[in-house]
Amino acid sequence: MRDRTEHQAKALLEENMPPEGVKVKNTDFVFEVEVENNPQELRKLRPYVKAVATIPGFLPDQAQIVLRLLFDCFAKAGHVSEGLIGDMLWGFTEFGIPSELSLHGLFQLEQLGYIAYQAKDGSFINKDSSKLESAWIRYQPKLLEMVYE
Repeated sequence: MRDRTEHQAKALLEENMPPEGVKVKNTDFVFEVEVENNPQELRKLRPYVKAVATIPGFLPDQAQIVLRLLFDCFAKAGHVSEGLIGDMLWGFTEFGIPSELSLHGLFQLEQLGYIAYQAKDGSFINKDSSKLESAWIRYQPKLLEMVYE
């Protein structure tokens, strides 16, 4: 934001006066906005097979299963979407994965830094929080690097 003197501000106001006949309340200030045009970097999803190949072998089995399910969802949707933990567990159950296995896999991924839980109030929580049931799963850079080329 640029600092303007009162004289410069008044000159700008006079220069940009509204047309004759337009009623405007008298003000002693001018709004000026500078917009930067920095396009967002477009990231392309890896194909499912390539994304699965990035899953580290040292991850526990439940965490690997959850990652494969997430990568499958991303591939089918054509984009990455975060979601509520309850909705994810329900969706994984629809794939035939018991919710206990999915929940344990999510806990492992959170502990290893692949995901985080965010409550509706915006605070980040852990698996022991009473707000976990309605929390959002937020993908961390560690997971997103596996998904995008």
